[in-house]
Amino acid sequence: MAATLVGLTIGVSSVAAVTYVRGYSWLVIPVLLKIPTYLAVITLLMVWLDTLGGIISFYITTSAIPMALFVLLTKPYQQSSAMAVLSYFLMPIGATVEFRKFPISIVGGYTATLIVFALMILLAYVGFKRKDFEPQ
Repeated sequence: MAATLVGLTIGVSSVAAVTYVRGYSWLVIPVLLKIPTYLAVITLLMVWLDTLGGIISFYITTSAIPMALFVLLTKPYQQSSAMAVLSYFLMPIGATVEFRKFPISIVGGYTATLIVFALMILLAYVGFKRKDFEPQ
């Protein structure tokens, strides 16, 4: 998990720095929110899926679902709170751009993202304990 965190931090922070330098400072926080999102998904997948299924599941949760959510955001109707939280968690950049369509604010969405991240990490910790791995 530490190696994943270091790799994600370097990669995503580089993208955030380029975003800031290019003049899109309002997108830096949503870009940085990808670190806890990816870390939570990867950690859960490391516990339960250690085969090709894990790679496919990672693709689905970090690419396919966000693309589908973006398509749903183009619809003119008001989104539900659950979909707003899912959008902020899986695609914080798109959710930040389309925040007016959500019943929760940007700060509420970011807070919900961090809460979901913490719950997923706790779930992964419990999974590691049950598989007789001893988290450090």
